[in-house]
Amino acid sequence: MRKINTESTEAQEKPVGFKANRTPLVVMCVIVFLAAFVRVAFSIGTSIDSDFALSGGSVSTNNLYILTEMVANGAFVLVDGSLYYPYGVASTAPFLFTLLMYPVAALVNVFVSDATLASSAVLAFSGPVFAVAAVITSYFLGKQILKSRLAGYLTALFVALCPIFVKESVFSNGAGTSFVLFLLVLCIYFLFKAVESVGYKEGDEATRKKAYGFSAISGVFLALVAISWVEYRAVLLPI
Repeated sequence: MRKINTESTEAQEKPVGFKANRTPLVVMCVIVFLAAFVRVAFSIGTSIDSDFALSGGSVSTNNLYILTEMVANGAFVLVDGSLYYPYGVASTAPFLFTLLMYPVAALVNVFVSDATLASSAVLAFSGPVFAVAAVITSYFLGKQILKSRLAGYLTALFVALCPIFVKESVFSNGAGTSFVLFLLVLCIYFLFKAVESVGYKEGDEATRKKAYGFSAISGVFLALVAISWVEYRAVLLPI
């Protein structure tokens, strides 16, 4: 019998599949690069020359003070007459972002032996880092809502280049706004996953449990926003 040769066909199909899988990665790499570039290129020099000076106003100043105290003395500041009025009142500032930055700042402090410098550097870098994370998750959010990669690309590009998002997440900002944005994107993503689960098979017990699970995850991220952002009430009504 004549043997049918399939090797050449398989060899021709592999590049096509590889190219199809590579395209989203290449597009997202470009978008992520743009997001990082616009947040870092124009502010990193000035900030580093000033010992990682922060530009996020009173929020970044408060974050730096609390983080420095944690790194230098191992104490979390709850009461300080110079910051919190009236004297003796406990701080009501959200604390999650600062607590998450503490292990990184403590590690950096091992090498620089300066609690203020280590804390300031970590806060300065946090803006672009979490902004990039928000851009990546925004791709999945857009794709989830409209079931289209193009929608995912456009959503990610919007988050990457939207002026207000760029302003609040530049290198040296230190206010933790990009961290909140990252949490919000995840919250909305799992919220849509829950709605989608209910919509396709209404009444199915397994589907209902899946929807409850996604709703719970979304609620957890919303709770994390509440203990990370002083203006969290602004997102309660729309969500």
